[in-house]
Amino acid sequence: MSVSDMFIALQGVLTADQDIREEIRKVVQALEQTAREILTLLQGVHQGAGFQDIPKKCQKAREHFGTVRTQLESLKTKFPTDQYYRFHEHWRFVLQRLVFLAAFVVYLESETLVTREAVAEILGIEADRERGFHLDIEDYLSGVLTLASELARLAVNSVTAGDYSRPLRISTFINELDSGFRLLNLKNDSLRKRYDGLKYDVKKIEEVVYDLSIRGLNKEATVEPTLKYHNVSSALSCTWTTREFLSLAVHCSVHSYLQGSGAEVKLRTDFVGFFFFIFSFDRFHQVKQERYGGVYNY
Repeated sequence: MSVSDMFIALQGVLTADQDIREEIRKVVQALEQTAREILTLLQGVHQGAGFQDIPKKCQKAREHFGTVRTQLESLKTKFPTDQYYRFHEHWRFVLQRLVFLAAFVVYLESETLVTREAVAEILGIEADRERGFHLDIEDYLSGVLTLASELARLAVNSVTAGDYSRPLRISTFINELDSGFRLLNLKNDSLRKRYDGLKYDVKKIEEVVYDLSIRGLNKEATVEPTLKYHNVSSALSCTWTTREFLSLAVHCSVHSYLQGSGAEVKLRTDFVGFFFFIFSFDRFHQVKQERYGGVYNY
């Protein structure tokens, strides 16, 4: 065989491979469009009225997953069954997005973590790689990590909608999820980088729960604040004991800290809080002297 014949044969192989990839891209584009429709539907839960329509939105989302199953069945026929990982890069990201959407639907319905087998059933594919087109473990874990970020956002929007108990339940769920991921020995790859972002989701949700607790909006919190005053002028117009005054100082310091972030804000808050304490304590003694003639109730 001449050199020209060899390269002509190689070109035939390359052309066949490009044709397969083009067919896969067409199906993947349809999958991405369906995934966007499901995501748009589920984004409604972040709105105030969306919390009341969660069952309906989940039901509609499951109907869209019927279309996903049909499209994945078509995708299976576009390449040889033994070459899954050769073309895996084409549908990896959309499959991770679909895992996230399926996990989000299951969480909204039951507030539990969906299993890999359950996701594979929802998508109409296999969980075992030996049986053909399957759900890769890393794709499943990446979708679950995306769910954590979405729940962090849901915790904040729950407070806006007046649902103060949901952030606490989300916090419990995310902490359990974080504990589960800590059991995995993840290498320095894309999944590890995604996992590193989970700690920020945990921190964000914990801040929401803590803020609800100190403001007395979370009835399930173990610490109930007793301070009833939220500004200095109204507080100083009342008859106080030393214990009440110290409670105000602590409340104002925490509240000021929550309005900012980082070391610079904390330093500024401590500095301002120190002088506020000196000024207000002096004013406290003046009020006591004016009202009780120097008799103090500590």
